[in-house]
Amino acid sequence: MAHELRLFLPLLFICVTLTVTDEYEKFEVPLMLTLDEIRKPSTEVYSEKFEKLAEAMAEKISKYGFQVLDDVTRKAGNALDAHGEPFSKKHVLQMLEGVDMTFESDGKPEFVWIAHPEMAKAMAEVWPSWAQDAEFMANYNSILQRKKEAWLDRQSNRKLVE
Repeated sequence: MAHELRLFLPLLFICVTLTVTDEYEKFEVPLMLTLDEIRKPSTEVYSEKFEKLAEAMAEKISKYGFQVLDDVTRKAGNALDAHGEPFSKKHVLQMLEGVDMTFESDGKPEFVWIAHPEMAKAMAEVWPSWAQDAEFMANYNSILQRKKEAWLDRQSNRKLVE
């Protein structure tokens, strides 16, 4: 990982660009300081500016991370294209069908939904009513049961020691 600090000295301010480069992507976030802020340093001002710098860097890295997740999900064939349809129970069942799952020792499935905040909100709003739909829950639980049986089969065929 490379860290680079570049300074630009325009007439009224200094711009420092924080650059973080990993093996795959380069992230940059500028930090602007006026000459007055440099002449009269203030811990409060510097702290605020560095906090904003850190937030901007975290946002860039987070967006990149979600982009990577989207790319690998599509390459693995696990992305669901609803073709413009509103999110529905059918889509939840299709997503579950398309992934391998693992389970905890008590039999609960180990999986995480990763969704855009607006989609996550929409899912949270509809789930309570969907959970009351007996047909949907029967299909949902049937898929989970098949996934659990497939997982148990994979577990029983594992070689722990060569």
